Amino acid sequence: MIDLNTWGKDTSRDVQTYSEKLKQSLKEERHHQQAKLKSDLAVAPSIGLASLSIGLFGTVKGIIYALKAISAAGSAGLDLVAGSIGYALIATAMDIAKTNAAVLAYN
Repeated sequence: MIDLNTWGKDTSRDVQTYSEKLKQSLKEERHHQQAKLKSDLAVAPSIGLASLSIGLFGTVKGIIYALKAISAAGSAGLDLVAGSIGYALIATAMDIAKTNAAVLAYN
């Protein structure tokens, strides 16, 4: 702590001491805040991985429905597979959006 009673007698030394203490205090606070932010973001990679798995499951599910429709009809008409393929594409798009959001938050 700087003694205010001697402030002004040797201003260059006082300012230097105050500046060093301020730099040290700011450095300590920065490290504290960085550690806090890193601990808060620990869940982001898990969200990214879970989003990827859930999205891929939806894609596979949509393709399975399309293949079942083809198998049941005996032919591969657009009217049979469009809904299932659309479902798969929507699941994939949502997966990409969630995963990108989690990765951007983490980085």
